[in-house]
Amino acid sequence: MIIRLYRTNQSIIQLGLPLIAVVFWSLHFFFPIAPAPSAIPQWFTFQPEWPMWVWQVLQMALVLLEAIVFNRIINDLELFDRISYVPSLIYVLVAFMLIPNGLFQWSSLSNYFILQTIHTLLQVYRQNSAKEEAFISGFLLGIAFLFSWYVVPLVAWALLAMNTLKTFYWREWLLFIIAFLFPWWTFEAIYFAVYGQWSIVVPQFEMEHWTTNPLGADRSTMMFSIFLLVMVVLGLFSLLGRFSGSIIRVRRQRQVLLYFFIIMILISITVNAMYVGNGMQLLVIPFALSISFLLVHSAFQWLTDLLFYAAIGLFLLSRIAPLG
Repeated sequence: MIIRLYRTNQSIIQLGLPLIAVVFWSLHFFFPIAPAPSAIPQWFTFQPEWPMWVWQVLQMALVLLEAIVFNRIINDLELFDRISYVPSLIYVLVAFMLIPNGLFQWSSLSNYFILQTIHTLLQVYRQNSAKEEAFISGFLLGIAFLFSWYVVPLVAWALLAMNTLKTFYWREWLLFIIAFLFPWWTFEAIYFAVYGQWSIVVPQFEMEHWTTNPLGADRSTMMFSIFLLVMVVLGLFSLLGRFSGSIIRVRRQRQVLLYFFIIMILISITVNAMYVGNGMQLLVIPFALSISFLLVHSAFQWLTDLLFYAAIGLFLLSRIAPLG
């Protein structure tokens, strides 16, 4: 019903997105799961003793902002070949299901800057000079790096993206790398001036091996995970199937997004293996992209809608009445 309503592509339906987020996020407050996410390596460790619901509201507001940016990227760059508001809805719901307890962490901010980096990079297609875009995208990814160290492999993705979208120029690569390092250099200089030491040598986290499913270990959670993964795989096949039918610009952009998807999956696996459950938020962007593409372009919309509703239903069941 909700997905069908968003398929009408009436811009006014975006006003209902905050209400949907509030309804679903309230379940995180009333039905929390354990264990809570542990700290992920980052420079920002300021964590006031606020009630849990405050951190959940902060995360919900951030997800809403990211969903709007995510949808704008898809529509502005015509990545789905049509205007659609389904991606913003799917982004909110996928974030609700994948972020443990819906709690805010500083590393959550990296997703926002990663989205802005994607938006900037995808605009360099066949430009004679993309020095400005290279610098801005590098700077945005550098800010994301401040909030979470795990984004470092995305530097390789960004350089590969620029080489795929336009003719290679080493000056643009150099500008990107300098811009990427600039926020870190600035932060380290300020930190040294204030504390008399480099922040990178201060032990601010402990490594914890992942021994449990961060979303829970009951049967309903396992079934939800299977349904979600099936939709992601189907979405990827749908995305690949439309490569040949797209104009060259969109085809190249989708190729770059495919690189991004693969790298983010690999990063998520690595982070989840090292830090309990924190890598789940890394999957929000690639999973939302794949699932929303499937729901927009599926020839059997009733079936894909049913799969997604089943995934949401099983996740809600795992929170309210787990199946042992």
